[in-house]
Amino acid sequence: MSKSRPYVITADPGPTDRREHKKARTRDDLVQAAMRLFSEKGFQNTTVEDIAAGASVSPRTFFRYFSSKEEVVFPHKDEDLASLQAALTARPATESALQALRATVVEYLERFQSERDFHLLRIQLIRETPSLEAYGLQLHQEWIRMLARALARRMKVNPTTDLRPLLLAGCGIIAMRSALVPWLQVNGTVEIGTFAVQALDQMQLGFPG
Repeated sequence: MSKSRPYVITADPGPTDRREHKKARTRDDLVQAAMRLFSEKGFQNTTVEDIAAGASVSPRTFFRYFSSKEEVVFPHKDEDLASLQAALTARPATESALQALRATVVEYLERFQSERDFHLLRIQLIRETPSLEAYGLQLHQEWIRMLARALARRMKVNPTTDLRPLLLAGCGIIAMRSALVPWLQVNGTVEIGTFAVQALDQMQLGFPG
């Protein structure tokens, strides 16, 4: 695993921001320690106590930042959801719902390329660990609901009576998930958005036969 620090939060070192900067650093240290230990020992064989010790904090401090080991693997899930929603909302009104969704998915996945080692390890851990897979699926259900609402506003339809926004949102998340496996297989050497676009194109073409 690379020694680069994914999701490092930069902050103004001034007095008023010092506390927030320390909290952000502690959170990042916990993520780094956890991912290093997961890589070395496996997810199941790593305890919260191990992670806390690796970050030079107490287990009690760990639980101030994360509710479980699973959550550490998705350290910025709330920020990810917000950025995905913002990206879709910011797409030009002239784009169709599908065009806007495609661009949003590709834009979101760009961070996977810039933080490749972190995401490759995370994908591998999810594939090997049922509890992580379940956690990820739960998050993606929330993402689908959010995208469906945003797409419904773009399409000017009622999402409770028109199934298209929910269907499109589901396709977008499935395309993202489908891109992960081939991206892992090529060790991130191909832009992950390429695989997502291929998946969306196939969905648009349909499945003859």
